Amino acid sequence: MTKLVAQGIADPCFYSLPIAQNFPASGDITGAPLGTADGIKYQNGTWEGTSGTGVSIAPPIECDVVNAVFLRNSAGEAQGVGFRLNGALAAGNQVSLECTYISHGTGSAATFSPAVYSAFGSELYTPEGTIQGTFIGNLPAVGNAWTTNTYNFTPFGAQNGHQWIFIIPQTSSGVLMNFCQMSAGELDLDLGPDIELCEGESVTLGNNAWAGAGLTWSTGATSPTINVSTSSYVILTGSNDCNSSSGNVQVTVYEPPFIFPDVSDTTICAGEVLELSTIGFNTINTWPDGSIDSLFQITEPGIYQVSITDNCTTLIDEITVDLDDIPVIELGPDTALCQGETLVLDATADFEQVEYAWNTGATTPNITVSGDESATYSVLVSNQCGLGQDSRYVEYSLEPLEVLAGEYEICFGIPFLLDVSRFEGTYEWQNGSTAATFQVPNIGPYWVTIEDDDDCWTVTDTTWVREIICSCPLFIPNSFSPNNDGLNDVFLPVFDCDPFDYRLDIYDRWGRIIDSLEKPEETWNGIVDGEALPAGIYHYHLFYREDFKGQPINKFGHISLMRRDRN
Repeated sequence: MTKLVAQGIADPCFYSLPIAQNFPASGDITGAPLGTADGIKYQNGTWEGTSGTGVSIAPPIECDVVNAVFLRNSAGEAQGVGFRLNGALAAGNQVSLECTYISHGTGSAATFSPAVYSAFGSELYTPEGTIQGTFIGNLPAVGNAWTTNTYNFTPFGAQNGHQWIFIIPQTSSGVLMNFCQMSAGELDLDLGPDIELCEGESVTLGNNAWAGAGLTWSTGATSPTINVSTSSYVILTGSNDCNSSSGNVQVTVYEPPFIFPDVSDTTICAGEVLELSTIGFNTINTWPDGSIDSLFQITEPGIYQVSITDNCTTLIDEITVDLDDIPVIELGPDTALCQGETLVLDATADFEQVEYAWNTGATTPNITVSGDESATYSVLVSNQCGLGQDSRYVEYSLEPLEVLAGEYEICFGIPFLLDVSRFEGTYEWQNGSTAATFQVPNIGPYWVTIEDDDDCWTVTDTTWVREIICSCPLFIPNSFSPNNDGLNDVFLPVFDCDPFDYRLDIYDRWGRIIDSLEKPEETWNGIVDGEALPAGIYHYHLFYREDFKGQPINKFGHISLMRRDRN
């Protein structure tokens, strides 16, 4: 059975009909006795339109604007309205026509019972007044109260293929409600209060009764219902033939509770505070000390357990906390090694995630020291808590290649002192003296035996002292300590005259020239090419003339460069 309601009629929604104008899809329904129906609307408590002023009864539905058509039967002329069907009538198939209408019998007892016709096209009568349609029957009579009646009929052969339905008043006048608005009713897209869900849950929003209302969800869906399983602010808008509406709702999906920061095993530094917080939906917390706050502070190592209960679940979590500190490094006291010996310097720190940085460039926990040059070795050891450091001076006691120069020239009448104090140990001179210096009484040979105080070597060296007549006495120091303390910081031969053709060459222990000075006032500070040379014995060759035409004088000797900390 076909039901002629909004879904079955192609042109049913005459709320769009301008006041006092023809129904646009119907064409001009002309020819006696059919005239033009009036479109009216109810707005702000009043019917409006050419015929609306005569209607005093409010519509049966609540819309901001209610649309209807006024059907008049007056002076032998009937005003009717036609509706194009979205499918032709078929003989033998029952049809149901549902109408909501009312008599215009304001102030009288008149009833309203319009007739129903069907036709092939939009004109029920020919210009000559001949009816082209087929009479179906009259709707049940109604009075001054809105009434909805369903008229059922079964098309017969003559109606087969008809595509239009006409409603025409036979007696009196009346108002026919808009089919679409009666089917739609007031649209209220209320989505209800905000919704809270647990993880894994979902909610269905909307109502299947809203189908066909032109819905648009903020998710992009257009169906009457949607399923939501994630936190989101959902907005729904839509409209039907009665009104437009919108609704919104906040859906919050709560994740399981957890502890922040998310750690199971961690290490804190001495004096540091680890602050843990519980995060969840209306959580109830229980910490090891019985506290129920969302925050808990840890300053000591141990195993800490917390129970977190929220509206969804109960979580029990456990955290193991270890205590760490700034590394304390002990490389040991300064020491001396003999040539060829090695020493392991160990800075191993019993901490987590330790990094090592030696001044040699090594990054291992320990290094092996070997070589023939004394040096200070230092290490930086760092972990998450801070930085520890230590250093150790390693002195290599190397057997000297030369203790005394092969020959010394001393000025006549000037005392001369042989000095071997630069070598640490015990001394014995040719006459049995054990002092570090020896006052030369006469020319001749002299020798000394030195036994290293680190028991690394014993050496005996001999020199020859001869006497010359000096017109320009000269003093050459045998050691200096360039530590910027203002005392003995440079090496400088000292003259009692102004020498000529001056040149001082400095040699390393292997006989290579490492520096040359060409002015008597120039000093040597133990730095070559910007680099401070290590402590040790260095040799020199001094060439000069006492006067412009004097004989050339060559002096050879050694100088001890000492590296001592400033006090």
